[in-house]
Amino acid sequence: MFKIMCGHYQTPYNVQLSNLGVGYDICWADLPHRSVLDVQLSAEYVAYIIGYLAKRSVATDNKIQVIGHSQGGGNDIQWALTFWPSIQKHVTNYVALSGPFKGISPHICKRLSFLGGCIPVVVQLSANSNYIAAQNSIVDGNSGAKALVPTTSIYTRYDEVIQNQAYDESASSYLPGAKVLALQNSSLCGKRHISNHAEMTFDPAAFNLAADAIQHPRSSSLENFDRSTCGHQGMFRAPFILNHWGCVHGSI
Repeated sequence: MFKIMCGHYQTPYNVQLSNLGVGYDICWADLPHRSVLDVQLSAEYVAYIIGYLAKRSVATDNKIQVIGHSQGGGNDIQWALTFWPSIQKHVTNYVALSGPFKGISPHICKRLSFLGGCIPVVVQLSANSNYIAAQNSIVDGNSGAKALVPTTSIYTRYDEVIQNQAYDESASSYLPGAKVLALQNSSLCGKRHISNHAEMTFDPAAFNLAADAIQHPRSSSLENFDRSTCGHQGMFRAPFILNHWGCVHGSI
């Protein structure tokens, strides 16, 4: 299991995955500038590290799994897979938590302007940006507008950062070719399950779905979903949310 973070912080994924099933080796690295400047630079680091770790993963035939949240989930990894296609063969599974594949609301940048200016990463991730257009370009068969490796995209309808997050293909976290799961779907937790953008990193229901995807990358099924994990964010909150969060939006 490969995980990159901007800054050091702890989530259930760091601890629980190492003890899940047969157990997974968790790796992470600090992205430059805490991942708030050029997304392309962060993605370049991701591409290099995927190749670096894959070469050392002899026990898994030089293949690894990757998981990311927000920018790390929908942009850093997807951009790396798109523009460094040679690393695709090393990734057996990719799980995105609240990944803005189609970008975030341009209004966020306008709000930040009142607080001293919009940071580069928000400009790039705005839905109408050249960056998002490039990631979703369909000029060739290696387009980032679709899943390039086995991919699971998990998101919340109550995301205050990434909008629109509808139930249909208009959702920013919707990626053609991926298994796309909204926590509030009736087949999962339903509309009463409240989880925002940051809480996706310690939401038990999201973790349950991610863990199933990691353990069964090609055959995960909603039949394995444990509905008792719905509505219980508190079970992970105490041990983890008090730790250093770094910049959650750029963690992968």
